[in-house]
Amino acid sequence: MVVARVGGALLPESHELGSPQAPTFYSERQWRIERNLELLYERSGAEVSLEEFRKKAAYTQYASLLGQIADSTLDRAKARGQDPEEFSFELDVGFGVCQSIYDALEPKRDKDSPFLVWTHIRELPQKIRSDDLPSVRRQELYDATGEYLRLPIRCAMADRILVDALIAVETIDYGWEMFGKQDLASTLFPSRSPFKQRHVFWKFLTSLAFNFVFFALLTAATAFLGYKDIMASSWSLGISATWVALFFVSTILQVVSLPAAWRRQTKARALVADLMNEMLLTYDELRDDGPVSPQRVRDVAERAASKGVAWPGALFALLDDMRSRNARL
Repeated sequence: MVVARVGGALLPESHELGSPQAPTFYSERQWRIERNLELLYERSGAEVSLEEFRKKAAYTQYASLLGQIADSTLDRAKARGQDPEEFSFELDVGFGVCQSIYDALEPKRDKDSPFLVWTHIRELPQKIRSDDLPSVRRQELYDATGEYLRLPIRCAMADRILVDALIAVETIDYGWEMFGKQDLASTLFPSRSPFKQRHVFWKFLTSLAFNFVFFALLTAATAFLGYKDIMASSWSLGISATWVALFFVSTILQVVSLPAAWRRQTKARALVADLMNEMLLTYDELRDDGPVSPQRVRDVAERAASKGVAWPGALFALLDDMRSRNARL
């Protein structure tokens, strides 16, 4: 398409000042898509030419997302009898939502071909443990979902991307906190994860060894004071006996409390493992590329929520919206 630059803005040939050719739905659609690809080119810092960048964009996920949004907007514009200028305005709004979704998600992208919006994460448990995960801006994802739901149009690709990402971000964050690699901060401070806490038996042995050394030093120091006549022998003997008695009392209390502490830790680990399993089962509903029932995903997500999983409200809002229009993921 031939374009002209007017006042620093790119306009299609049909938009040139004084052009006798009025814009059409299809010229607006094509120009807006090309303009969005050009903006992506400028932001990505790609080292290839713009022409090469556009060629690479063909049949990519980002171009397909723009195309589906454009087609849905076009169908609505024709059904409502809108003119191309009204269509162009609504298309700009729709493409703005596409950009919000793209910016909220950061899978690994090639600088010269940054057209991946999002992809389902395979082998998620292993990637959580190895910290090999995509980045997701949680609040921006929630905002992008809200923007999408306020649009008067929908598209299947946006539905799938958002549902997958909303489930993934909760699963990733919880899994990383409970099972991910420990950083320096988590080694210095007590972790919320029972799997990152030392086993109570090892804590018991460590505490027992510390108490033994501590009370042994106190007893030895007291005996030494008595031996040097700094303290009366009777006092030295009595205090030493007290230190020994306190050591045995402390040990007995630790031994008595050990089974209960062991059970609490075992129960906490089982609860965390169960919640993680429920989240992974929900995410696995989207593992296939074929159509998926949003009702099925909602049922599995609700079961997980009933056990304590805190899904974002945006997930259920989107799934309910899909059910109301009989859509499929």
